[in-house]
Amino acid sequence: MTVATHGQTTVRVATVPAVLIAEYLCLFLVLAWRHDIDAVEALPSSWQGLLWAGSGFAGAMIAALGAFAVLWDGSIADRMRAALAGTRPVTGGSLSVHFASYAAFAGLTILILARPDVAADLGWPLLVLWLGVAVSVPTSLVIAVLGASTKAVLRAAGPHVALAAVLGTATGVAAVQILPYWRALSDPTLRLVTAMLEAAGFTVLVEPALPGIQLGDFGAHIGATCSGIEGMAMITVLLAGYLYRFREEHRFPQALLVFPAAIAISFVANAARIAILLWVGDRIDPQLAKGAFHSMAGWVFFCGISLGIIATLRRLPWMTRHLPVAPSLRDDSLEVTAYLLPFLVWLALSLVSAAFGHLGELAYGLRVAAVGAVLVLYRAPLADAIGRLGRVPAPITLAAAAPWLCGTAVFLFWLALAPVAEPAEAAAPATLTALPPVLLALWIALRVIGSVIIVPIIEELAFRGYLQRRLISADWLAVAQDRLTPFAVLGSATAFGMLHGAWLAGILSGILFSLMTRLRGRLIDAIIAHAVANALIAIWVIGFGRWDLW
Repeated sequence: MTVATHGQTTVRVATVPAVLIAEYLCLFLVLAWRHDIDAVEALPSSWQGLLWAGSGFAGAMIAALGAFAVLWDGSIADRMRAALAGTRPVTGGSLSVHFASYAAFAGLTILILARPDVAADLGWPLLVLWLGVAVSVPTSLVIAVLGASTKAVLRAAGPHVALAAVLGTATGVAAVQILPYWRALSDPTLRLVTAMLEAAGFTVLVEPALPGIQLGDFGAHIGATCSGIEGMAMITVLLAGYLYRFREEHRFPQALLVFPAAIAISFVANAARIAILLWVGDRIDPQLAKGAFHSMAGWVFFCGISLGIIATLRRLPWMTRHLPVAPSLRDDSLEVTAYLLPFLVWLALSLVSAAFGHLGELAYGLRVAAVGAVLVLYRAPLADAIGRLGRVPAPITLAAAAPWLCGTAVFLFWLALAPVAEPAEAAAPATLTALPPVLLALWIALRVIGSVIIVPIIEELAFRGYLQRRLISADWLAVAQDRLTPFAVLGSATAFGMLHGAWLAGILSGILFSLMTRLRGRLIDAIIAHAVANALIAIWVIGFGRWDLW
């Protein structure tokens, strides 16, 4: 049996994301060269929503891949090497299936954008076919590269994949939250780009009011995607995840200087990117430059910057320290998967549903069924956390009543802090009111089950069950549920809050749910408090017509 070296393992595993990113960029540049935004706007609304949601999902995936690279270390290499032991070499036949899938996906995408009438005529069957082919592209590549070891590799990489997915999601959320402030960077970016081009001997036309800049026949508006603020959010989240994961290898507080340095580097690098793309647009191809201005291309760019900064950081003696090799921690891959997978499946299905707007909400029951199946699948490792659901101690004590009181308090300040919706936004979507009464009642029942049962369980498993304890110790399974630190409480609550539109209410709720775990050392108390709050919100939605809270 051939045993792979660390380098061979790294290369083999890295082949999957490297090929996928290269294929994505190639298709992206071809589409940017052939089409502009009008091609998307000419498509039916379902296709438009799907493409925009897919663009955002691709950005989060790029960030997650970057996070996985950032988190890679000797321990995951050892696990992967053991999982890959005896795997057959990659064959041309297996790769041909992948490349055929990619060719089909690229061809369908180009056809749909070039012929919006085809998308309109064929409707949902074409959309389902396109989604199926899209899923087959990464699936066929994973099978081709990892072969029969795919399941073992995924099990070995489970904790790192889950953490990378959390960081990728956090990056996307951080980018969304910070994007409204992009104007603060537009003017400084415009000035720096102008200075760079003029220093290179070019004459530029600057329009500060837009703000915009033109080089020759090609101009650009320094908008949200050009400001670099999304890239700064990505770099900050990835560096925070890296420094926490490898905190024992770095000297603090001097290692924290990497944050302002990284933001400054990303600001200058983004200005240089814009200057180069202006030159490309003027001298080579305007369409090529226009496509590269897109935020997704920027995410790849900033992901590369993050990896470069981390590689440099690891080589600065005054920020790093050498440590003896520590004994391996217990294998917690099953528990990590059990605590995080239900939430990640829910999140992924929510992103897909969002692509179809209110139509996607009609499939809410599929989310409930899919995540419910995952919880049942992992019921054994989760038995200690949620196995006592509904077993309230016989004496009704203050401690037993606390989760119910906490849930009521969360409901009250959620109403107080949630943004006030316009009447049109608060009303039930037309897609729901158009349903027959029986189907509407079924949808509401499934929505209540999801909100009151499924969501409290999966979110508390992820944020209070895993993340809160993981922020205390790498050996998180050894951390008692009633052990809290300010950093763990605030960290898990902030991550929880950022996933909600009413982020301040979400953070405060997360803090209260953490206190519930402290009360009796049981995650179930946080789940009950969360369920009570969501149940009261459901009553408010149905009884008082505040559908925007759902």
